[in-house]
Amino acid sequence: MIRAAGVKRAIALLTLGRLVLGCVCVCVCVIAAVICALLIAVRTVMNRLAVRAGLAQLNAGGDFADSVMAYEGKWLGARLRRIR
Repeated sequence: MIRAAGVKRAIALLTLGRLVLGCVCVCVCVIAAVICALLIAVRTVMNRLAVRAGLAQLNAGGDFADSVMAYEGKWLGARLRRIR
């Protein structure tokens, strides 16, 4: 479970540009937590299913943006092919 205070602090640090992390993994986890917090917010406008697909891919070790774009493309009727 994501703690609201931690997410608010992360958002504040990101906003102020003071977020300095030594590990890319930790940074990705913080960004994922912020995206989850935005997903929970009622007034945030986004394609929630696409964001959930991106977060699922991110949690599996993949790329968030690629997954969101693939979901949107599939939703719009594009055929997806696997890259080998």
